[in-house]
Amino acid sequence: MSSEGLRAGLLAFLASLAFVPLMRFVAQRRGWVCVPKADRWSKRPVALFGGVAIFLAFLVPLFALVPLGLNSAWTLAAAGCLLFLLGVVDDALVIKPSSKLIGQIIGASAAVMMGHQLQIPGLELVSIPLSIFWIVAITNAYNLIDNMDGLAAGVGVISLAFMLAALSSQANRPLMFVGMSLFGSLLGFLIFNFNPASIFMGDAGSMFVGFTLAVLSLHSDSKKSALAAVAVPCLALLVPLLDMTLVSATRILTGRSVAQGGRDHSSHRLVSLGLSERKAVLILYALAGLAGGAAVIVNQAGRLSGVLAMAVIVVAFGLFGVFLSQMTFSTPTGYFEAEHKSWPTQILFQLTFKRRILEVVLDLILMMSAYCLAYVLRFGFHMQTVYAEILMSSLPLVVSATFLCFFIAGVYRGIWRFTGPREVVSFFAGSAAGAVLSVFLVTILFRFENFSRAVFPIYAMLLFIGVSMTRFSFRIISGLIVSLRPEEEGALKVLIYGAGDFGEILVSEFRRENGASPVKPVGFLDDNKRKLNNKIHGLPVLGGIEELEAVHRKTGFQQLVVSSNKISRENMDLVRQFCRARAIPVKRYSLVSEEIL
Repeated sequence: MSSEGLRAGLLAFLASLAFVPLMRFVAQRRGWVCVPKADRWSKRPVALFGGVAIFLAFLVPLFALVPLGLNSAWTLAAAGCLLFLLGVVDDALVIKPSSKLIGQIIGASAAVMMGHQLQIPGLELVSIPLSIFWIVAITNAYNLIDNMDGLAAGVGVISLAFMLAALSSQANRPLMFVGMSLFGSLLGFLIFNFNPASIFMGDAGSMFVGFTLAVLSLHSDSKKSALAAVAVPCLALLVPLLDMTLVSATRILTGRSVAQGGRDHSSHRLVSLGLSERKAVLILYALAGLAGGAAVIVNQAGRLSGVLAMAVIVVAFGLFGVFLSQMTFSTPTGYFEAEHKSWPTQILFQLTFKRRILEVVLDLILMMSAYCLAYVLRFGFHMQTVYAEILMSSLPLVVSATFLCFFIAGVYRGIWRFTGPREVVSFFAGSAAGAVLSVFLVTILFRFENFSRAVFPIYAMLLFIGVSMTRFSFRIISGLIVSLRPEEEGALKVLIYGAGDFGEILVSEFRRENGASPVKPVGFLDDNKRKLNNKIHGLPVLGGIEELEAVHRKTGFQQLVVSSNKISRENMDLVRQFCRARAIPVKRYSLVSEEIL
């Protein structure tokens, strides 16, 4: 990156540090604040029009370092100014969604007319409508993620960092100035916008920033292959796209307007699962970084490696989106029985609630990726043409054979949340049988000429790992979120007596609950000396019944829960005496069978 680019970023950053507090002061004095509403996340009045400060800081380095003229920097800034003005009007007067859409289309069309468009080799005819659609979609997607302190600004900074990495290899000086100017202005704004925010960017900022990101992403592929031209922009802005897809799909399914406000965004769903606002935002930052890194890989790698990287990241983000969609999904009363749903809504409804079709699509991606990766591991990314042709010609046959074996092995009978050892056996059986049947069919149809025997066991193992990881993904994501939850103030400290299977279940349930009476397990008590100092879900076995007093001094537990029926009567008497003397409640959890017929 040139020293001039760094100067532009630094100048925008310093200008933002000056303009943002000034705009905050003006907004507070004039009463331009975001008032808490039922469909908005903010619960306190916060200054608006931070987008004005971002736009002004963005212009400072352009006026200082870029000569006025019809270069790409000023044409992009001029088109972005249309979106900025549209956002200012919306912040001040609240215009209709249809009017905003018309304004966005006009701004996108202006940018395309000035030469900012997607370049797809061999598909030049469709590049103009695709470019307009892309710019409008990303502008709205970025506008949607401006729903929590620091989220939109931080994701914008991270996305820009990866776009600038791609732009730096093109020696496009004007666009580099634009990217660095926006980077600096957003970074300065983020200091005042991160939780707890003292100013919001509003539509004036989110529409301008989203528009500029969308246009810059169209220039961020240096390879100019069809894959890079499409994949790099999508990956660089995958977090806004994920949120827009999640919100749009769930709102359509529940009969609500996509344009209305709401608390059903990805950030809100993470908070509803027990995370703090900061941790929810940081998780989305990490996802933005992961997607941006994948964009760099696709941009720099060859075709096959790029496809594999794209497949992995799309599957991972898709699983995360599906997980979030089912965690906080609500529907109007009677919606499930409604017969007047439109046919697009019915299709989405079936895909979402009867997830077998989604599982099949996911497995299709896994099978194709595993087979390609098996060839890569055997022959390398730059394999001979003959092997590449064999790979492509045999791929449909291998996929068909594997699907048949998956169906026979019962892969599609399980429920993801309850995946266990039996399901893993079926995954292995389906994967192994698919590889064996593929060898048999390839031998019959192709006489196994120029095929490698090593490819098929590698394919079976990769497919087994991929299917197992996707099926266990909901449990992994849920466990990760539970581990990131902050400790609830006033949580009841509980000691569990019995470090067995049922004790392990209790820990999981206590941690998963996020109700009004939070419970905090502090450790286990167990009379088996071999378990001493071992850990179950991160909780230590602190000792046996004879160490009960020492354990109480160490942990200060406020309740004792008995999780085993194998504890002797003498030890239970000791527990009762100890807890009765200190007014500590004692509970027993057990499975109860009741005859009702």
